[in-house]
Amino acid sequence: MNPDVPNINIKIPGDEESHGQTPLPVAASHASSSDSVDESTNSVDDLYWLAFDDEWDKMRPIVEKDPNSVRTPLTGLGDRALHVAANAGSTAFVKELLKLMRSEDVLIHNENHMLPVHLAALSFHHRIVQLLCSDHLLDKMAYEDIEKLFFMTISNDMFDVAFKLFEKRPLQFTSARDEQKLTSLHMLARKPNKVLKRSDRERNYGEGMELVQRIWDEVKNLTEAKKLKIDDILELTTKQSVVLFDAIESGNSEEVIWCFMEGSAILMTLKDSNGRNLVHLFFLY
Repeated sequence: MNPDVPNINIKIPGDEESHGQTPLPVAASHASSSDSVDESTNSVDDLYWLAFDDEWDKMRPIVEKDPNSVRTPLTGLGDRALHVAANAGSTAFVKELLKLMRSEDVLIHNENHMLPVHLAALSFHHRIVQLLCSDHLLDKMAYEDIEKLFFMTISNDMFDVAFKLFEKRPLQFTSARDEQKLTSLHMLARKPNKVLKRSDRERNYGEGMELVQRIWDEVKNLTEAKKLKIDDILELTTKQSVVLFDAIESGNSEEVIWCFMEGSAILMTLKDSNGRNLVHLFFLY
């Protein structure tokens, strides 16, 4: 592959590692002494349940009185209030808490190296993911965290967010692969037709087809700029599987399949030093 394009694999936690069920709060004595809240007023348990139950009206005076409370670990995994709220789907709580938090506090990882936005994405809380993906936050987020989120949003059909993330790192994300060694094109090709073409304007869902087309456009741009060689493109479109075949096997409509065919056709114009195009090389492989 192109040495300029990082190939960072990620691991999305399985059931045994996930936040599918929010961990129970730790006892106040387990919180770090420098960050723990004043037990005479509010315990760690109090903060946990306020975040979990979306009770911002009760949480606000606590944060205003003690801004450090947002950094207090509330679970054995090191989840802060924003982690708990994001994972629980406490949308109003997240929206208001963000107004009182510094960017560096929003980007604190828990013990599983997960940001609040990752937990929201894994838990299918689309609106919270959108709130935690402002340009301001994304500009300060590490590449590894953005890439992890990119694959999570594709996996859970949050295509509008995935599109926004792709625009931040088009060169890297065109070739990046997830833990299963799949590119974003592979993941999208395996989506059912009704998912790729869905458009929910009320909740601002983006269409998967728009993301598919945008990625193919980037492949074309990189090809024309000679930033991708023929071997790179062959690997991109045929390993671990052939993306066009994935789209067909997913039972997609003619429109979806044609999009993948059109994208693949762009690559047929490339030839290696021996005059072979991707069709020749495909059969050789």
